[in-house]
Amino acid sequence: MARLRASHVKSVAKMFLAKKSSKHIAQSSVPFGLCSVCSHALSTPNWCQTCQAAYFSSFFSTWSSSSPALNTLIQKSQLNAQHEYNYVEWINYDRIEQVELYDEGHFSVVYKGVWLDGPRKVWDEKKGWTRSGSTKVVMKALNDNNKSSFDEIMKEFDTNIKCSSQARGVLRCYGITKDPSTDKYMLVLECCANGSLRKFLQTSFSTLEWPTRLSILHSIISGIRIIHDKGYVHRDMHSGNVFIKANLTALVGDLGLCRSADERFTSPTINGVMPYVAPESLYGFGFSKASDIYAFGILMWELSTGTHPFSYREYNAELSHDICSGTRPRIQVGTPIRYMRLMQKCWADDPDVRPSAEEVCTIIEQWLHDDGAREAKMCKEKKKPHGGWMNKIKRCGFGVRVFNEVYVK
Repeated sequence: MARLRASHVKSVAKMFLAKKSSKHIAQSSVPFGLCSVCSHALSTPNWCQTCQAAYFSSFFSTWSSSSPALNTLIQKSQLNAQHEYNYVEWINYDRIEQVELYDEGHFSVVYKGVWLDGPRKVWDEKKGWTRSGSTKVVMKALNDNNKSSFDEIMKEFDTNIKCSSQARGVLRCYGITKDPSTDKYMLVLECCANGSLRKFLQTSFSTLEWPTRLSILHSIISGIRIIHDKGYVHRDMHSGNVFIKANLTALVGDLGLCRSADERFTSPTINGVMPYVAPESLYGFGFSKASDIYAFGILMWELSTGTHPFSYREYNAELSHDICSGTRPRIQVGTPIRYMRLMQKCWADDPDVRPSAEEVCTIIEQWLHDDGAREAKMCKEKKKPHGGWMNKIKRCGFGVRVFNEVYVK
């Protein structure tokens, strides 16, 4: 894609500026200051919506997805973007190389590849946007190639756009492309170095300290919270749909089954991985934000044990009956009490008892804050005489020295 100089952006921006108030905005009244090009308020430290909308619109005539509806969706995301993660692009398939099959499921097929251009990275007022260069990506296509499948990929694409966030709790969707050999549209998604949480735990659980597990859980619940705040229910939360980056940040992905929280979706078949499906959903009462929290409770158990829930049993009607009757994975010895209590509250039989994503997020944030402060204090106290009390406590829990009674025995 060609670059526009700042002077060009400024001229193209006039039509957007004309729609806005000419009243001067005081520098002190905006949290991120004013744009040096158009003098309008920045929506983030590095993003001016007016200039970026002008920049994007100047290229609208240079690309097409062959679908007017899809073109409109992409353009709308670009014109309304509030930050650098809040938009998608049309990506020409010939700009993706080293494509290989990664995974295949009942509804979709996933490929890995390298996007030669990569996402936009740095804004230069003289050169415009520079890109990241070769970037590993994951591409998802639906198995069928019909009108219904196109509608589904459009719906998932739109959900990805709406749930994108600076908080980065949700797997980033860079854009969409089309494989000319199959004529299928494919979502182009962020590729996480450590793969899914399920695979990551299989290879790395023995090295995970409690602070890291809590940090991963905080990332997961942050992603769920974003989805819920946007008015959606994920409906397919499990460790195969959580992805771990190189820095061990977790991202919630695969929004294919996401639906509006107001939509009462019922089906004779239950989509999802059985141990993560809430009892009320197994009974046929549909999915809700509370059912996502149930799945999060199971993820908490998985991160406390490193194993897949009910791995010793078949996922059949008998297991479904037992889950509905109150059976849960057995809590492992050594699990911190407060961790266990939150986990049990999340997987409670009664959906009304389960906390909201916001409440869980706040609780885990407090744990991380408290333990960080306690660790710092104890490091300081090590320099002082402490008698024999240090011999009465042991290293475990959330990465700090805590008394024995905080563990499940």
